[in-house]
Amino acid sequence: MKMRRVVAGLVAIALGLVMGPAMASGNSYTVAVGGSSTSGEATFSASTDSSLAYSLEKPDGTFLNLTCASASIPSSPSSIVHKGVSIVDIGEITKMYFNSCTWPGGTATVVTSGVWKLHGVSGATSASTDTVRVHLENITIAFSTAICSYRVTGGLDGTFSESTQKLTIDEKADGAGQEATVTNVVGCLGGVKNNGKFKLQGTFSTSVAGGSVNLMP
Repeated sequence: MKMRRVVAGLVAIALGLVMGPAMASGNSYTVAVGGSSTSGEATFSASTDSSLAYSLEKPDGTFLNLTCASASIPSSPSSIVHKGVSIVDIGEITKMYFNSCTWPGGTATVVTSGVWKLHGVSGATSASTDTVRVHLENITIAFSTAICSYRVTGGLDGTFSESTQKLTIDEKADGAGQEATVTNVVGCLGGVKNNGKFKLQGTFSTSVAGGSVNLMP
């Protein structure tokens, strides 16, 4: 019985090593910017069209629903789109700013860190009218108020529209696709679950140096 447990544990570890990287990747595309798929990089910035909605899981399994007035990806430090053939890491977001994020009785300070990777996870055609399902990986967001602090890590689901050049984040915390988790909860009057789920919804209009982005097979 003991040997069976050891073998089962080793198999689980091996599966984790094999499956982990695969789950942290996306489809391969030919990526063109302004009609050119010559290998290289193009910088980009973005800003939200309106407010964002974010939600934190509470200890009872319900959610605390909050908002941020706006968010943006600045031109500096540079975030980039990778163009060329057989591209998996479509984009890298170096910084994102969240503004006027609500908290009961006040606002929260929000700071992002790390380089967020943008991957596509659905098919694309040579046309410039696709809406491609995407996800952001390697996210870290730190929230803090006078009485509460926590971190959000993991990934966020969304879509990218070639027609409008808009990136929509739509992380529903529904157990499908990417998952964002709330950790390192301090304070918060017991209203935020440690290792709980995190939701985020918002749409960004992107501006890419060199022109529009087109994902192709």
